[in-house]
Amino acid sequence: MVEMLQQYCDRVARYSTAGYSVVIRNIIHYNNLHLKEDLPLSTLTARFNLSRSYLSDQLHREVHSNLTDYVTLTRIQFAANLLRYHRYTITQAAQEVGIPVVHYPPVQAHHRRDAVPLRPVESHRGLRDEPAKKENFAAALSLLAMLCSMVL
Repeated sequence: MVEMLQQYCDRVARYSTAGYSVVIRNIIHYNNLHLKEDLPLSTLTARFNLSRSYLSDQLHREVHSNLTDYVTLTRIQFAANLLRYHRYTITQAAQEVGIPVVHYPPVQAHHRRDAVPLRPVESHRGLRDEPAKKENFAAALSLLAMLCSMVL
């Protein structure tokens, strides 16, 4: 019970929007409720009747990030929480927060022994008969690509 209360208090402190302006607070709450959707700047400016430059400047000033990076980071954090606390699979967590799961079709080398496939081949590492593993692998690759793009 004490551990659950500590987790609750940690989450309240982590997700508190008390230090933000009303505009950014509304944007953050809208973002958190609509993670599955595409959230371009134009959608939010139309929804909240704001100019693009004003919203962009406010985001940079208060969140220290542009909208795309903020939404991506929020999606990754929510996916990580789903994986940690709710025992979702990687694919389920990615789909729940709107991260596209890219399925790579197998590519066979064309009659040359030295040719290297451009994408993973289905028969490698026991993935042939296990579509769930392939989906989880694809979702993990998507999450990893998003994390790398945030770092670089």
